[in-house]
Order: sequence, then C-alpha cells, then structure tokens
Amino acid sequence: MKKVLIITCSIGNGHLSAAKGTEKILNRLYENKINTEVVDILEYLSKTLNKTISSFYHTTLKISPKIYKTIFESSDSKKGTKRLNLLNYPLAYRKIKKIIAKNSPDMIISTWPVFDYLIRKVAKNAKYIPIITDSGNVHYSWISSRGDFYIVTDDKTKKNLIEMKVDPNKVKVLGFPVNPNMFNGYNISKIREKWNLEEGKFTVLAIANSRKTKRITEIVTNLSKYGENIQVIMVAGKNKQAYKKLSKKKLNKNIHIYRWIDDLAELMYLSDIIVTKSGGAITQECIATKKPIIIYDSLPGQEEGNVDFIKKNSIGVIMIKNKVTEIACKILQLAHPSSRDYQTLKQNIENQCKPNSTKKIGEFIGQQLNL
Repeated sequence: MKKVLIITCSIGNGHLSAAKGTEKILNRLYENKINTEVVDILEYLSKTLNKTISSFYHTTLKISPKIYKTIFESSDSKKGTKRLNLLNYPLAYRKIKKIIAKNSPDMIISTWPVFDYLIRKVAKNAKYIPIITDSGNVHYSWISSRGDFYIVTDDKTKKNLIEMKVDPNKVKVLGFPVNPNMFNGYNISKIREKWNLEEGKFTVLAIANSRKTKRITEIVTNLSKYGENIQVIMVAGKNKQAYKKLSKKKLNKNIHIYRWIDDLAELMYLSDIIVTKSGGAITQECIATKKPIIIYDSLPGQEEGNVDFIKKNSIGVIMIKNKVTEIACKILQLAHPSSRDYQTLKQNIENQCKPNSTKKIGEFIGQQLNL
C-alpha cells in the first residue's frame, strides 16, 4: 500500500480545501491501494504557534493589509525564501524529520508551501508534488522544494512557473482539486425545500470573510432594503461579528442568515450568483458549479492573480473599490430577468468549467505512484 502525506495549513481556506479535495479523490479512486493523511503542518509543529500565527494573519489583514503585503513580497524571492527557511529551520526540522521517519511516504503533496524546502530536504526519497492553489501569481516558496511536478489551475500560472525557470514538462495544467462531490450535482428542488427558499426567485449567496465585516453586512442590508424580488443566503462562516450584526437587524423575509454551513456546495448549486472574496478555492468552486462571481474583497499579493483571472475570462465582476450601494445595485441589475450581462457571465463561466479536474488530478497522482 502506498503512503501519501498531504501537507497543508488551515490558515487559508483554499489550502485546506485543496488538501481535502485531493484526499477524497485519492481515497475514492484507490481505496485499497493507498493510505492518505492530511497534515496541518503548523498545528503539527505547535498548536500555540498555529494560534499565534493565525491570529497575527487575521489581525494584520484586518488592520493593515499593507503590512501583510510587505511580508508576502519580502519573502517572494530566492533570498527571501532562504531567509524564511533559516528562520523555520530550528523550529521545524526535528519534528518534520520525526513525521517523515514515522510515515515513510512514497509521495508528499503540498497545498501550502512555507515548509516545502525543509520537508523536501528530509524526505529525499519521496516524490514531491505541490498543488498551487491560486491563479497567476506564484510565490517563490512554491518552487523551493524543486518538485517532481507542479499542478496548476491555468495556462497563465504555468507560464509564470516557466518564467521562474521551472521545466515546462513538470507543470501540469489540471485545474483545482475541489471536493469531488461538487461535480455530482444536487437535487435543486429538495435543497430549495430544505432551506425554505422560493422557486423562481433570483438567489444570491453572500459569503463573509474574516476582515471585511462592515462591507459584507452593508451589502446584505442594502439588498434587504431594495431587493424585494430576490432572495439572499448569507453565510458568516468564521466571521462571528458579521453574523451578530445581521442577526440584530430587521431584514426582509427573503434574507436568510446562517452562522455556518456544512455543505456550502449545495447552496452554491442553488444560487444564481455568488458574492465573495477572490480566494483560490472559492473562485474554482464557483467555476465548478458554474456560478458568476461578484468580488467585494481581495487579499494583497496572493489573491491578485485570481482577480486577474476573473477579469480576463469575464466570469465575474470585480468591485473591490466600489461602494456597497454600487455593489448592491450591480447585483440587482444582474438579477433582472432581461439582463444580458448576467447571461454573458453565465456563459463565460460555463466555458471555464472543468468537470473532471479533480479526477484528472487524482489519476495523475496515481500514475506517479504506479497505481
């Protein structure tokens, strides 16, 4: 039986989503031939460190995105990554050596690259495949492991890797490993009944992020005031503040506020448009479910490539710098039955959908393991 370690980190939802999607497809395709394990590397190294870095990450993004961007860009080079690895070495080397010795993996898949160099240095006999979770921009740490192959979502990302002197034959444009269940489809009538939603009404799925509480709550509030002919599902997720604020407001009956949803995919299938930030995973999940996107926020550095991808392929509307009233107006305009703009976005995103991407990624990994 082959052993595969999937290295990730729960700080960013995209990294964890890619890891779980990969794990699910490998277990589905090679149930009795493979043993997969997802390792949240920061949590494994130190729970205290994980909480500290996670807190710093979210606080910095909330208070001063410029600081985050400076840190991101200062490490985005050969020298910067080398400094990062020297900093990580005394903290991580011993524990990484321990987990590799314990598991003796045949392959390591990485969806979060910060410790890739050290892991690769210890696990010399394992094949190494990074899955790059964002489009376009590629941080130098992704190639610090000198991977056997790199799995990317699109041709632009491949081009960037080639410009970084990666062998073109090692870069595989296979898409993003979304949860394979997303390609199974859902019974829309049953889901609509489950969530008490009206048939025939334009449905907006609004997803909060951790740093733009006021922005997303005001978008939903405006839709409640002026969007009598639409229905909105708001998912707060980790943003407890957004949930509390909206729960206290008197919103119209077509606004549905939820703290947490276990299966976001079924609501994505039910929706007509998705209001979100430009994360790698959510962008690819919108493509998988063929739902146009309204982008109201984006992380500096790592998510800028996703914004460019959405713009280039006209699969959504970028409204990062727009006022919340303008965003609400745009949603209402797209919701109009005669909206040609909405139909164009819908057609464009359907053209981008790769319904077999997760399976292709699983099959490619299986080939490298001779399964």
